[in-house]
Amino acid sequence: MRHGAATLSLLTGNDLKVTQAMLDHSTLAVTADILDGATRGRPGSS
Repeated sequence: MRHGAATLSLLTGNDLKVTQAMLDHSTLAVTADILDGATRGRPGSS
């Protein structure tokens, strides 16, 4: 459920750094790796 909320946060335009803090991940890379698959192929994703 945490990662679902984080994915929605990113998809609505929140910064990855804000999402990292929300999830209390140790590094930005951890957050990016975990959420990459969830956001790949979505409108607005790279």
